[in-house]
Amino acid sequence: MNIYNKIESFLPYFLPSLILFSRTTTDIVVTTIAILFLIKSFHENEFNWLSYKWVKVSIFFFLYLVLINTPLSINPLESFFYSFAFLRWPIFALAIGIWIFNNENSYKKFLMASFVFGSIFIADIWYQFIINENGILGISSNDYSGRLSIPFTNNVFPARIISYFIFFIILINYYLNLSSNRKQSTYFILSILLIGFFSILITGERMAFLIFSSSILILQIPLFFSNKIKLILFNLTLILLIVSFFYLEPKVAQRSFFSIIEKLQDFWNSDYGIVFLTSIEKWKNSIFFGSGIHQFKMVEPIFGYGTMNKVKIYHSHNLPLNLLVETGIIGLIIFYYIIFSVINMVYVKVRGNTYLFFILLLLVYLSFFPFHTHFKFSHNWINAYAWLSVGFLISISNLYETNNKN
Repeated sequence: MNIYNKIESFLPYFLPSLILFSRTTTDIVVTTIAILFLIKSFHENEFNWLSYKWVKVSIFFFLYLVLINTPLSINPLESFFYSFAFLRWPIFALAIGIWIFNNENSYKKFLMASFVFGSIFIADIWYQFIINENGILGISSNDYSGRLSIPFTNNVFPARIISYFIFFIILINYYLNLSSNRKQSTYFILSILLIGFFSILITGERMAFLIFSSSILILQIPLFFSNKIKLILFNLTLILLIVSFFYLEPKVAQRSFFSIIEKLQDFWNSDYGIVFLTSIEKWKNSIFFGSGIHQFKMVEPIFGYGTMNKVKIYHSHNLPLNLLVETGIIGLIIFYYIIFSVINMVYVKVRGNTYLFFILLLLVYLSFFPFHTHFKFSHNWINAYAWLSVGFLISISNLYETNNKN
């Protein structure tokens, strides 16, 4: 067994633990896998993946960054470096989709490890909420009132990670049942969603809670006509549990639910609205070509408006706005054409199964939907999950197409 086969065999066991708890190990894993995939491709003279339309568009986006965006950047040297750094994301997705997860057995390993390490992750979140805000080992602390941390760190976005893993588990379990002709369990899907919903609710991440809640509704669309009674009972149970939970924990209700309504009622004067307006003003400095990748915080205006006039705005909390500021309209269009090409590729391969397509589409929704917040173009940890999702889309759509042909 050569080194590539060993990595392919053992990495799915360790991948969940490596990306769940540490940004550093996540960065190392992404970069290492991307480099090894390129070496493997050269060693085996296997470059069929270059024929993918979304890969061609990704290369075009990279060339746009290097040849047009970088020379016009307010810091060309730094933008040049980050233009090359972008390449690791599509290469990582290809490595996941073509190499690491090229069979059902790899998914079985990943699923088993996800249950183990995901349980530790969620257990620590509930430990922070119920017993000690510093977590099981006493190091899950942060300076934000009403927020919980990623276990064993001070990073305050555990809900985004929980969202991804909940839908990873649902997707993989559904596909493995499909490929082995086992009966699908709607109760399993609804139970996993319930665990994810309340684990996200207590983290204090408003936008992640809103995104996950909307994802649950989207997932029910293809299920509704075949499981109408189950879904009605699930939604009634969920509403009853939410009301009961809010009664017992009014602080959580205020932070995760009512504050969302308050912000939406006066959105443009809220912190999110001010950040968005500031981002639009930054974009006006270079509408078509942007001010340079990874230069958002250096583009005028540096500070926000109104109540945030002394606060530096470091990123837009929104992927399209971040792209507009750094890469302009042209960069935004090219980047989202990459995402559209991925969706189209998946649709062509799995259009025979509407529910599978919906689950795969939800991973795109979590990662790249234009109206989501708490995401920026250069956020390595979140990017790792987004492009891991793209890798899963490639892998499962290929496996589904192959199995159907057979």
